[in-house]
Amino acid sequence: MELLDAAGYAVDFFDIVGDFVRSWDLKRSGCLVMDARSPLCARNVGDERFEEWTHMVPVVFLAEAGDVPEAVRALTSRTVSYVGVPLDPHELLDSVKAALDRDAVDRSERMLRRDVDGRIASLTPREREVMELVVAGHSNKGIAARLGISFRTIEIHRARVMEKMNADSLSRLVRLAVRHSSERFEDR
Repeated sequence: MELLDAAGYAVDFFDIVGDFVRSWDLKRSGCLVMDARSPLCARNVGDERFEEWTHMVPVVFLAEAGDVPEAVRALTSRTVSYVGVPLDPHELLDSVKAALDRDAVDRSERMLRRDVDGRIASLTPREREVMELVVAGHSNKGIAARLGISFRTIEIHRARVMEKMNADSLSRLVRLAVRHSSERFEDR
C-alpha cells in the first residue's frame, strides 16, 4: 500500500486479520483496508469475533468482480466501500478518506454517548425518575402528584437534573435523553 503511504497516511500491515484485531487500539482513529484475494481475509471475514470488532472500525474492501461471496459476507462489517481490483488509485484514496471521515463522525458519536451515559449515571434514582417524566412531557405539578411528593421537591430535583445533565433547556434535556434511550435500544 505504498500509495497510501505516499499520500501521507500512516499505514500498518498485518498478514493475519487476528493480529490486527489484537494489536489495534480502539481509541486510535483509522480504517481497515482488506484484500478479498487474500486467503486469510476470506477465512476471517466470516469470523464472528472479527465481525463484532469491525463494527468499531470502517472497512474498505478490495474485491474483484469474482469475489462476490467474500463481498457479501463483508456487508455485515462496517464496509464503507468496495474498490475494484486492479486498483484505481483515486478510487482507493477517495474510499480511504471516506472511511476516515466516517470514523471521525462515529468516534465523536461514541464520545458523546459515553458522556451522556456518565451524566445519566450521576443521577440519583429519584432524579432519573423525574427526568423520565419531564422528558415524557409531564408538568412539575403532574410529576409531584404522580410521585406523591411536593411541587417544590420536584422543582429541586428538576434543577439538579438540568445541572447534572448540563442541559440549558428542556429541548436539550429531551435530546440527551432520547440519544441515551435510542442507544440503549440499538445495543440490544
